[in-house]
Amino acid sequence: MDPQQEALYVRKGVAMIDVSTLGKIELSGPDVIEFMHFMLPGKFAKLDVGRTRYAIMIGEDGILFEDGTISQIEKGKYYISTTTGNQDAIYTLFQWWLTTGDYDVQVKNLSAGISGVNITGPKVRNS
Repeated sequence: MDPQQEALYVRKGVAMIDVSTLGKIELSGPDVIEFMHFMLPGKFAKLDVGRTRYAIMIGEDGILFEDGTISQIEKGKYYISTTTGNQDAIYTLFQWWLTTGDYDVQVKNLSAGISGVNITGPKVRNS
């Protein structure tokens, strides 16, 4: 497909992209909100089930090093997407921070077992 035509579909209609290569991490447990607030600059306590929010991660130096989305897939269970190249590093980082704090949170790397499709555009809800 012509890239200009594809961009036009995204801006004026409906488009679909395979996002299977993105990292997919699941966080759950009684302290999941507190852990996400510790790890990510943002507020997630009011994120409703079935809703998604853009999120970033910054290093201790304050520089952005990761971005993705967070979705609450059921009460107390969150799905985080990461960039393709950082999925293992983010999963390892979450595991490491869980060993240093007093958080009752479970983390699962679902990247190898789940595919993904992003359907986007201003007419997506009408399609």
